[in-house]
Amino acid sequence: VETMAHYRAARRLEPDVSFILDIGGQDMKAIYIYDNAVAEIQINEACSSGCGSFIETFARSLGYSVREFAEIACDSKLPFDLGTRCTIFMNSKVKQALREGATVSDISAGLAYSVIKNALYKVLKLKDVDVLGNKIVVQGGTFRNPAVLRALEVLLNKEVMRPDISELMGAYGAALTALSNHRSHVAAPVAPQQEALKDPDRPAQETEDLFFEKLAVGSDFSKKEIRCRGCENRCRVLKLTFSSGNHFYTGNRCERRFSNNPDAQRKGRNLIDDQIRLLFERNTEPEGEPVLTYGIPRCLNMYENFPFWCSLLTTCGFRVVLSSESSFKLYEKGSSTVMSENICFPAKLAHGHIFDLIGKKVDRIFYPTVVYEQEEYENALNSYNCPVVTGYPDLLKSAVNPEKIFKIPLDNPPVSFKDFGLLKDQLYLFFRRFVINYRTISEGVEKGVRAQTNYKTELRSMAKTLLDRSEAEGRTIVVLCGRPYHADPLVNHGVPNVLTESGVDVVSETALPLNADTVSLEDVNVLTQWSYTNRLYAAARWVTNTANAQMVQLTSFGCGPDAVSADEVREILRHGGKIHTLIKMDEIANMGAVRIRLRSMLEAVKEKNGKTRAAGAGTMQTGRAMVGKAEKRTLIAPFFSPFYSPLVPSAFRPFGYRVEVLPPQDRGSVEWGLKTVNNDMCYPAVLVAGDIIKAFRSGRYDPEDTAVILTQTGGQCRASSYVPLVRKGLAAAGLDEVPIIALSHKGTDSQAGLKIDERGLAKRLGLGIIFADSLARMYLATVVREKTPGASKALHSGYLSEMETGIENADYRYFINLLKRAVTDFNRIETIDRPVPRIGVVGEIFVKYNFFSNGNIIDWLTGQGVEAALPPIQNFFAQRFINETYDQKAFFKRSLADRIKYRLLEIYSNYHVGQIERIMQEFRFYRKAHDLRKLAAITGEIVSLA
Repeated sequence: VETMAHYRAARRLEPDVSFILDIGGQDMKAIYIYDNAVAEIQINEACSSGCGSFIETFARSLGYSVREFAEIACDSKLPFDLGTRCTIFMNSKVKQALREGATVSDISAGLAYSVIKNALYKVLKLKDVDVLGNKIVVQGGTFRNPAVLRALEVLLNKEVMRPDISELMGAYGAALTALSNHRSHVAAPVAPQQEALKDPDRPAQETEDLFFEKLAVGSDFSKKEIRCRGCENRCRVLKLTFSSGNHFYTGNRCERRFSNNPDAQRKGRNLIDDQIRLLFERNTEPEGEPVLTYGIPRCLNMYENFPFWCSLLTTCGFRVVLSSESSFKLYEKGSSTVMSENICFPAKLAHGHIFDLIGKKVDRIFYPTVVYEQEEYENALNSYNCPVVTGYPDLLKSAVNPEKIFKIPLDNPPVSFKDFGLLKDQLYLFFRRFVINYRTISEGVEKGVRAQTNYKTELRSMAKTLLDRSEAEGRTIVVLCGRPYHADPLVNHGVPNVLTESGVDVVSETALPLNADTVSLEDVNVLTQWSYTNRLYAAARWVTNTANAQMVQLTSFGCGPDAVSADEVREILRHGGKIHTLIKMDEIANMGAVRIRLRSMLEAVKEKNGKTRAAGAGTMQTGRAMVGKAEKRTLIAPFFSPFYSPLVPSAFRPFGYRVEVLPPQDRGSVEWGLKTVNNDMCYPAVLVAGDIIKAFRSGRYDPEDTAVILTQTGGQCRASSYVPLVRKGLAAAGLDEVPIIALSHKGTDSQAGLKIDERGLAKRLGLGIIFADSLARMYLATVVREKTPGASKALHSGYLSEMETGIENADYRYFINLLKRAVTDFNRIETIDRPVPRIGVVGEIFVKYNFFSNGNIIDWLTGQGVEAALPPIQNFFAQRFINETYDQKAFFKRSLADRIKYRLLEIYSNYHVGQIERIMQEFRFYRKAHDLRKLAAITGEIVSLA
């Protein structure tokens, strides 16, 4: 295997090598070594922006050879910061650098840094350079560029070994492997003189001379192209026939038909094939005449819940028709209706399944909106579905629009598997339109639960038999983890077969005996909010406790939850002495790279040969709880928005806490964030984490006397995971002694030392928000019309400062009087008398209100003579009233106490907001605020409020 050849070559030169980085023209490989054994292998299978061709492209575009371009980089005095973007976007960055007067040497040096930053922070997602160890060997032609080598040394602040044959190290390692195999008589000798080669009495040098002489036979061969018809891929396979009569095949994506190792060990068992059979092969006909025919798409969470839905629908008298198995032909049927190229491939594939059902002439399509899956672990915080899985039925309803175009309605009732009693109510609420009574629904749910349970019980029984046999025979078993729908052969691109061809058995995480009795998620270092990722953590724990098990994690490009889960799974496995193999899948799969990854993992397992790591290697990173009283610490909070952040310290001051809001973010925040947070995370997470670490690195804050305070939403979005991500980032930066306090609608977290009147804090923050919203409305409407530049900003800043007194005292009357004065003062600012266009700014909450993260769009619009309209942030919190009403009516919860509590809070809130609106009517550019419940009603006609 290529990666192991690189490893053996590096070990030949540096026996104690701890990390190998190979950067070639189009790919990159990284090998982590712990205790002289390969612990992890990573390959860049998707992007060449961290490779040599990246530099070559720009060298030619600027009129230089690669050698010349590399040499002038070393003359740079100030390398231009080109960031870590892909080649396409980097073109505009280079042009910008030239316009700004940067020299070619500065650009060349900047590109060298970009290559290394891409490799370290985007591909390897490196957070702590210490995990690389101190014996680093670099390989590949790209490192012939001295600027690239120096960039790595500077960024790591470590010595790096570059062999003088760096571009040939793979070949050198392959030669070492061949020689080793020959000497141990493992390599197959070339006929007809094999006995001569095996003669133990022949001198070693003579034997080697004869061996290498016979290698020349390999240059004499004929070619024949074959079209494989083993599957729909129709691979073009090249058959090489040598003069010795031996054959070799190349170009084949698998070895099912054309194998270069016909005498290999027996194939492993692929239990995922059995899983799909158990899942979908079931009775789809009702007893008696069907009410109608319901089509169910074979996609996304149907790979989890189909037994339940099929049993429920047939019990209720519906015939069930399942869409066809996935294929590229089916995928292409719906590709024109895909709304975003950034969405994951399994979601894109769902469009094709809807069109397939339309082609089957079903009466209706059933694809429910599942918000919560069944709770599997007692200590998991929640069992949310992925937001894409939850929301995709709505998107398909809109994008494909089967009811309007094809007269086939798509039914997507909102449901939850958390409480089967409420589930019956939810389903009766929907199915009563078909004159189906509650008793039938109740019977259908009970049968559905039994069908789902029987499916998993049988699958796990088969898995146990396979696990026991594998253990008895000393065979490796690979747990192929991801989402339930990664079992789809088109989605996983045949990865299970690649593994079984290597003689290992394959099961999915669904088949493992994972439940509250066998696995605990209590000390997982991320928010256990999503049901499917919770299984990944549990599976990783199981693998670390099973000697002959390894884990391969499949993920889809663009997967938000896996930006959180991948790092945690990696830490769990590394802590347990296992290898983490993460493979990203999409509609286009580089199976050559995937095959290398998988075979490298298996070879690395063999190479370890039973070795165990030293205690403490790869320990999991955690933050610590508050020690001592929080009043004695400075609490720092990341900057959010100039409209709201200045008010935060005054809300905490009455309770004896000293809060400092950090300055607005800058490029340094981004750089630190990229170093400490998984680069697949959303931009706000990178900014927030980077800003906090930058603050500590500045030396202004003593980690022993400082704590971090952050907000936490607690919903489906990965923003809920900012707190654990920052905790891990701080630990990776050597700041694990810094505690983090999380504020959410459920109150503060349970860290010792923080005692606060949560109701009093909420009142102060609430008052601050509604009055800050009013000031922001007046500022945005006035600043674009002011005749004296800066007048509106000065007035706005002044009133923000005056608000602090009202917040500290929670004095509503004070705010009323202050707002009246503010309206009068804003009305006095001299303004232009002409119409001004108005543009609304919407989006993710942090990006929307944080000027740095949105590229200062508010100021830019103002400079163009356009009024920027921002929605009031109070609506973000007031939507809780809408959610409560919906959850109660849709049977997501049943709580009379909560219904009364939130209704009273809404009345109380609306009373104060109404008073403010009456004062705001005196503002000369006043626009009536939108009624949130009316907005929700309009929204509910388009998407589900679930």
